[in-house]
Amino acid sequence: MSNTDRLKDDLEDTADAVSRRPVLLGVGPNARVETAVEAGAKALEAAERGLDRGTSAFVAWASEYCEHWRETDDGVTVDLGTIEAEDHDDAMRQIRRKLREGKNRWLDAGKSETAWRLGTWEAQVKRPRHPELRTIDGGTATDYITGKLWEIDRR
Repeated sequence: MSNTDRLKDDLEDTADAVSRRPVLLGVGPNARVETAVEAGAKALEAAERGLDRGTSAFVAWASEYCEHWRETDDGVTVDLGTIEAEDHDDAMRQIRRKLREGKNRWLDAGKSETAWRLGTWEAQVKRPRHPELRTIDGGTATDYITGKLWEIDRR
């Protein structure tokens, strides 16, 4: 069985398991299911185009966690989109987890570690404005944060 066939089987099994769950797409936590299905579809498309398993895995990761990404001579730029967190520390934990997984997928795809480490990331973080207070309007604050990808490994 080829890698493409194995990947197709894995993705079909995952899609079948996801499709049996009751889902209201695009709302609250169920939006993740929609994203996971999209990521699986993109990985399947990548496999059909002849990309190896590592590259397909990176494509699936990027589809699930990135608003967009690009690779240039200056490195990789990763936009994680909107992250909902309780506070700044929670946001940074989520960002580190996602970017460490992304780096592993990047390296598994045979890409340059130097290109990854030279890159940058950005995210929009939504968090309670005053978590210690209950407010009528929810009191949400939005922060825009960026960083260097090489710094993620230091923390």
